[in-house]
Amino acid sequence: MGGLREPEVQPNRTQNPEETDWDHLECVGRSPLRWSLGRTLTVRPPRTPVVTSPVPTLELTDATLERCEALGLVFLARFFEVELSRRPENDEVLAELGHLYTRLGRYTEGLAVDQRLVVLHPEDPTARYNLACSLALTGDLDGACDALGEAFTLGFDDGQLLREDPDLAALHGDPRFDALLAQASDAADSPYGDAADPEDASDPSDSEGTDPAAD
Repeated sequence: MGGLREPEVQPNRTQNPEETDWDHLECVGRSPLRWSLGRTLTVRPPRTPVVTSPVPTLELTDATLERCEALGLVFLARFFEVELSRRPENDEVLAELGHLYTRLGRYTEGLAVDQRLVVLHPEDPTARYNLACSLALTGDLDGACDALGEAFTLGFDDGQLLREDPDLAALHGDPRFDALLAQASDAADSPYGDAADPEDASDPSDSEGTDPAAD
């Protein structure tokens, strides 16, 4: 009596491997690779391992990063220019465009924007302050001091911003600028807050009730 032979693997000519129900197969031989589906034997195709290569990294220098940032600002400026040409009444876009011009070093264009904003909002102290910055950046120190004085008249009194703003660096040491700094410091140190005259400030004792018998 001959020995038992392991059944040979026959090509599956009737079953599409893509349609094979791999979860319901029966092992018919001693080899774990041989499986039976009906009358034929099939071998489950091995999976090809996925080989991934490390993603290369690109190191950018500070100069390259600054250039990329500048290109982004140029794109934004152009975007706002197009938007403003379509909606010239959009003051918010106009203000953003003025800031972008300043960041890009396009000071003359930024000055034109700030002059337009002052005409549109003559009582806005921030518009006057931004105009002073543009005037200082373009070398008109007299005009910058005048615009700052007007901003203070309208209510601007941020001494810290005045002292630290790089756009006003050209005014440092100017007696008129120092006088405005002193004015802002006096306003910050005043116990009466925004009241111009101590008599205008309310006395806490005035809110207390009075004794009718005192009269």
